[in-house]
Parts: sequence; C-alpha cells; structure tokens
Amino acid sequence: PGVTSPFTLQVSFSGSGVPPNPLPQCHGDCDDDTQCEGDLQCFQRSGTEAVPGCFGNVTASPITDYCAHRPTVDTLWMKGDNGSPAA
Repeated sequence: PGVTSPFTLQVSFSGSGVPPNPLPQCHGDCDDDTQCEGDLQCFQRSGTEAVPGCFGNVTASPITDYCAHRPTVDTLWMKGDNGSPAA
C-alpha cells in the first residue's frame, strides 16, 4: 500500500451513529464537531468541495464529511448543507 500523509483524506468511519474515537484531521465521516479531535470542526460537504488543509481525491467519496481546521477564527467558512433539506 502507498504511504499516506497525515493530511490525506481518509475515511476511517463509515458506519451509522458516532465514531468510536474522535476523528483526526482529514478523517471522516463526521456528522458534527463533537466527533472531531480537539478544536477540529466537521466540514460538511454537499458534493466534491475541497476540504481545507487536506489533500486527496475529493470525488472518491463525495458525500463524506471530514474533520478539518478552520484557518483562522476570522475566516468565513462556507459549509455545504450535506444534501439535507432546508429546515
């Protein structure tokens, strides 16, 4: 198998419910920020948006949401709606 960078997109959890451990940076599939390690946030995608700070094939798993760092607190981070219907 190839060597992966710690910032390579990886799907470490794909079951339903909550991952058994908080997910590290660039790992998915998360549903909310509490499923990510430390101050990481769950970057909700509704398609093939690039995940901030992560590298890899975003089209391989277009509905997967990944844990990521927001670059700064002042950075506007437009998250997808994960395909959810409007409330």
